[in-house]
Amino acid sequence: MELQNLKEQINKAGFSQDALASLNSILDKAIATGSFSEEDRGKMSKILDGEIEQSKTQAAVMQEIVFGLESYANELDQIVKVADEKVKSAEEDFNGELNDLEEQVNQVSTPNNPSTA
Repeated sequence: MELQNLKEQINKAGFSQDALASLNSILDKAIATGSFSEEDRGKMSKILDGEIEQSKTQAAVMQEIVFGLESYANELDQIVKVADEKVKSAEEDFNGELNDLEEQVNQVSTPNNPSTA
């Protein structure tokens, strides 16, 4: 029963399909005979070591992806800040020019106003 429990735990562990098939084959043999041979233990150890290395590699790749995405997000934040500053500056320039234009229009229309002449 202990070997059956080990098999159930291994099947829940998320190993690759190839590794899982090999592990199940070894475990089925061990369950049928009631014990592991040294050769089977070595095979299982080799399979598990390979899965661990593959997981480490996947984790390292995922860390690189996360770092890249964080860098990209930081760059986008900087771009947004610069764009906001440029929009604000453009709005201020536009409003200033609009005010200047309104003043010019008011000055031009004031001398032509009959009530002031």
